[in-house]
Amino acid sequence: MLRLLHAGLCRSPASVSALRPAHTLVGVRTLSQAVRDVRAQMSEVAQSTLKSTQLNVLFESADVVVAGRPTGALAMNQYMVACKARARARHGSLIFFSQHTKQACFIDAGESPSIFGHWAATNGFSLSKVLLTHGHPDHVAGLRETIDTFPQADVYLHEEDQATLSEAPEFGKTFDLTIYPVYWDEVQSISDGDVLQVGNLRFECLHTPGHCAGHVCFYERQHQLFFAGDTLFKDTVGRTDLPGGNRDQMHQSLVYIMSQELQDNCVIFPGHMATTTFGRERRFNLFLKRPIAQAKRLIAAMASQQAQAQ
Repeated sequence: MLRLLHAGLCRSPASVSALRPAHTLVGVRTLSQAVRDVRAQMSEVAQSTLKSTQLNVLFESADVVVAGRPTGALAMNQYMVACKARARARHGSLIFFSQHTKQACFIDAGESPSIFGHWAATNGFSLSKVLLTHGHPDHVAGLRETIDTFPQADVYLHEEDQATLSEAPEFGKTFDLTIYPVYWDEVQSISDGDVLQVGNLRFECLHTPGHCAGHVCFYERQHQLFFAGDTLFKDTVGRTDLPGGNRDQMHQSLVYIMSQELQDNCVIFPGHMATTTFGRERRFNLFLKRPIAQAKRLIAAMASQQAQAQ
């Protein structure tokens, strides 16, 4: 039902005249102004980032661990998600456990992978995938080196962000970022509804355009982990005044996200700033009030249609 809902949202854009991200400067009309706004907002965090070489454990359970740190001049949060559990196989009513998978993935690639690679090696994890929420410069600044360092790891990006990835080296100069090119034939294309497996972890791909055309979020449903990229933040939502941004699409994407089975304790790992939970954002994030209300109406309408069809 949720996939049908997403398709319906894409066909029927909603008015978003009241939607404006809190961290988007009111009155921004030009790209140069938007760029200055981004640099000003991130500079303070970036200064503390440059002094740190630590990878912080942000979430841990018996089965999974999430570690991360802000990276680069724009303090983009890069994450490593590792499966600690044993691989499971079912035969009839019996479940067999093999050795610990110890597989891990990166969420975005904002810097040289050395700090993340050292942490992985120290803890016995092996990088098998790189999941990109989108191709903006701060999210792919370390991708070339990551691919060269970990050639066994497959890289995944939504098909509609091919142009964003190819333009990242030139666009990155705007933020004083040196980005070496990555070519599309080095990347695996993903679409809404795809599931990427890392050990026992299953990351559902949710296409969430608005910040850019090919933006996606990754949802690990079993452990209630949500990697939001630059779509959803603590107390606010993603900006839409950079190339590829679209306010109508951002609203639709927020409705789509809020239509998922997201528990209040589901942890949101955003592309910038602090982690939060969906329970908190439902209560305090003013930019989610309309998307939540619309999602409830659409879910109720879909359920009614299904009931009538039975």
